[in-house]
Amino acid sequence: MSNTISLLFDYFTLPKAHVGDARISGSTLFHDEYPKKNQYLLIKDLFTKFKSNPIVRVPFPPDIRKWSQFFQCIRYIQAAGCTPLVLFDCFYDDASMKKRITKLKSTFGQLIYFELFNELPWLHYTGQQMTSLDDLIAKTNQYTALIRQLFPKAKILSMAPANILMEMDYADEWGGDNITQLKRLAFETTTDLVNIHMYADSWRKKARFKGLMRTLEEIKDRTGKDCWVTEIGADAWRDHVEIFEQWCSRAMAVRSIKEIIWYRQAILLKNIPDGGFALHEINTNNKSPLCHRVKE
Repeated sequence: MSNTISLLFDYFTLPKAHVGDARISGSTLFHDEYPKKNQYLLIKDLFTKFKSNPIVRVPFPPDIRKWSQFFQCIRYIQAAGCTPLVLFDCFYDDASMKKRITKLKSTFGQLIYFELFNELPWLHYTGQQMTSLDDLIAKTNQYTALIRQLFPKAKILSMAPANILMEMDYADEWGGDNITQLKRLAFETTTDLVNIHMYADSWRKKARFKGLMRTLEEIKDRTGKDCWVTEIGADAWRDHVEIFEQWCSRAMAVRSIKEIIWYRQAILLKNIPDGGFALHEINTNNKSPLCHRVKE
């Protein structure tokens, strides 16, 4: 009961949203969703108001048969005047990680932004499994060192725990909860930036934003690390504008948050799972109301 009362207090004393501060730096795109070069200009045109070289977050698949399409995606991102953020969401095994990183170096040696792993243990991936938060921290530091060795200008993001506004309950091996994960990844890894996913789709989740602000302040004071929000959004077009106006604006008021990336850019049809998050329904060429809102 006391936790509920505390959350209610935080909910009713949330910082005011200043809609004019809302911004989005880019979006997440899977490597096979935009096969045509001119489609990437949609991303450039959509977000250039907020960032001259919008960020496109792209997962790097471990399946070598998909690499040519992934590399074409990176080329099209760069040709459109956007900035790739390469996400190694699937670990698979050490050999796969090293092979993907070294192949990137030989093909795109000037890449800057890298994100290591994604929402473990909430999400489940194929291949070798990490067994604990300690394991994740050790592997994060291992691959941070390798990426820095090969990409001198690299800026590396630690893993985003699952929705940082949701009360997660993990085994002790995984930190017990997602806020503990966030802190330990900030304090114990050698990455340049911390990373969060933020989905405010209930009053309890919205109320937890105040606690998140305190956590990010503590991280900034102790480590100097800034934060990126690499996923934000809603699974219905009717909610997109509200998320932008109310929650992108609040996030940008946090001292350490520097970039916000929408989840996700495109999907074939928005009535399939996660389809409502996408800004662009490819088969119909319809676009979320947010696309019109951000260009006002």
